[in-house]
Amino acid sequence: MRTSYIAVTRARELQALGTGGQLAIEAASTLGALLSRELSAAHAALFAEPHPNPARGEVDWYAEGEGPATPLAEIPEPERAAVQAELDRLVGDIRRLSERLRTSARESDRFLGEMLALALEVPDAGSIRVRGGRPVLVAWGHAPAGGRAGPDPIRGVSTRVVAPKAIRPPPPLPAARGPRLWPWLAALLGAGTVFVASLLLLLTDPFGWFSKDIGVCRLPESDLAGLRAYRDEEQREASLRAELAAVVDDAGKRRLSCPPVPAPVRRSEDGERHSRPAEDGGRATENEGRRTAENDMRRAQERGAQSGKLEIVLAWDDRNDLDLHVFCPDGQELYFRARTVCGGTLDVDANRNAENATATPVENAVWENPPPGRYRIVVDPYTMRDHPASRFRVTIRQEGKPDRTVEGTATADRRSETAVEVEIPRS
Repeated sequence: MRTSYIAVTRARELQALGTGGQLAIEAASTLGALLSRELSAAHAALFAEPHPNPARGEVDWYAEGEGPATPLAEIPEPERAAVQAELDRLVGDIRRLSERLRTSARESDRFLGEMLALALEVPDAGSIRVRGGRPVLVAWGHAPAGGRAGPDPIRGVSTRVVAPKAIRPPPPLPAARGPRLWPWLAALLGAGTVFVASLLLLLTDPFGWFSKDIGVCRLPESDLAGLRAYRDEEQREASLRAELAAVVDDAGKRRLSCPPVPAPVRRSEDGERHSRPAEDGGRATENEGRRTAENDMRRAQERGAQSGKLEIVLAWDDRNDLDLHVFCPDGQELYFRARTVCGGTLDVDANRNAENATATPVENAVWENPPPGRYRIVVDPYTMRDHPASRFRVTIRQEGKPDRTVEGTATADRRSETAVEVEIPRS
């Protein structure tokens, strides 16, 4: 079943739990496969899917289904009682599986048992959500930052505090015996004897060992001169390569500091005037090339993008995290935190996490029946992890009109700037 966003937690407010050098949420996929195999898919779906974002210090949580995920405490009776009963059943099965694994003779089973026990820890009752009549846990495997153990939000009872064990003093050291000097004196005497004998052997050479010519291979001076010249050329080459790298780096910095070129003005097919900002100025430039639009649309379809009467595709070519924002005619904003508004859906979102980032990212927003009015499209440089600037393309596919592509440059110092606008006429 398809998953969608339900909540976000911040690392500074919670303390992640773990054992054996690994955090519980880092084993999310392993625990999900274990629960599906040993119990059922419903047990695995109890835990929301974590998406950590270290750059923002946050964790986004996803769960199966669509629609809001309401805290259990806000669900009216008798629906809340039914959800609580289902939650008790699932948690009870998982606790029993955890206890069974923790008593196994295999070390790997005991580790998974500990991970399951930590996964059932949530910081508060607000972490128990309800979507589609089923319970789902967010912020699982976490405790309040700096807080003490309190009532268990899942079972509603106080957690048991184990009394610390008494620490016994170390056993007394055995009485030290007096130093024994004679072994050291014997060793020194033996070493002195060996040294004197060796010195006499070198001075007298009674066996003629050191007077024989054992033969030495000597290279001609011409060969040594050639070797020295080769080493000098190697050092010179390394020096030239370093100078070339410095020149290239300086040229790149100078290019980024160049002022933007004034934007020419042209007329589009509908007769409206459109400005074409410079490529390095940070705003969009239009390019009607069919090949670019077709390549980006094909990239979006390969990522699972849907099609409709209005489709907006954002594409770029590095591992930076750019975000597509669309402001609808009624003022609502469609973006990664609000994926379904004003009849549209953001069904493809790229490069949210650094570990899954790709150099061919794409994002897609689609409307089956777009409401009439003006749509404002914004490209937001959310996380620039690879480069300070990213070239992007926004392709607009509108029913009854040819595709058009708008190009621009996103930089970290330019946020919430409009890339292009789309007008949907009234039928």
